[in-house]
Amino acid sequence: MALTTPVSGSKSLTATGAQDTASPLLITSPACPGPVEEAYHALLTNIDLALGPRAGRVVVVAAVDDKADAALVAANLALVSGQAGDRTLIVDANTQAPRLAALFGVPPGPGLAQLLADEHKDLRELAQSTPVPTLGVVTAGVDGGRHNRLDRLGDLSGLLLRLKNVADRAIIVAPPVLASTDVVRLGEYADGVLLVIAPGVTGREQAARAHALLEKAQTPVLGVVLAPR
Repeated sequence: MALTTPVSGSKSLTATGAQDTASPLLITSPACPGPVEEAYHALLTNIDLALGPRAGRVVVVAAVDDKADAALVAANLALVSGQAGDRTLIVDANTQAPRLAALFGVPPGPGLAQLLADEHKDLRELAQSTPVPTLGVVTAGVDGGRHNRLDRLGDLSGLLLRLKNVADRAIIVAPPVLASTDVVRLGEYADGVLLVIAPGVTGREQAARAHALLEKAQTPVLGVVLAPR
């Protein structure tokens, strides 16, 4: 398993909406140190190397537990991908604790929940704009809660097919591995999962258990990222 560790002429996607107050933790923020952005560029390169011929398709990013910030890692990876000119979509599938709307400063919905419930048909219409023209963000479209598990919302396989049809690269934020089976379900259709742990907080036993769960489900693990919440 590869270890990937961040420091803490293309077509645009059809995106709607405008960011209000994006997080200063994003690499597009003037407050973000240069070395952090460089680390995310290196991380994306390592992910593509791990994927091999599947590079640039569908990657799930999931924390081992709620101590690590998988959404921030996924958001910055998506920004790097968009900056490189790839048509990129980032989707918040952590319906129990959605975070992408706050990170990008966009309205929380409509989003994934409405798409899975067939209340919206066009994935591209749900993609909200970001500071990078080739990157769109699809929010969770829900307020969180245990009743919002993905397996109760709709057809995941159809969603993944649509993602592959409209974007060069799709990055999906999943709930923590030890808190939900959603990441295993998403992993069935994705090309690989990137695990996120909080250094000094996430225990080795928890990390090993999460990795074992994914291995048992035959879900490819692309690597591990150190990123505290």
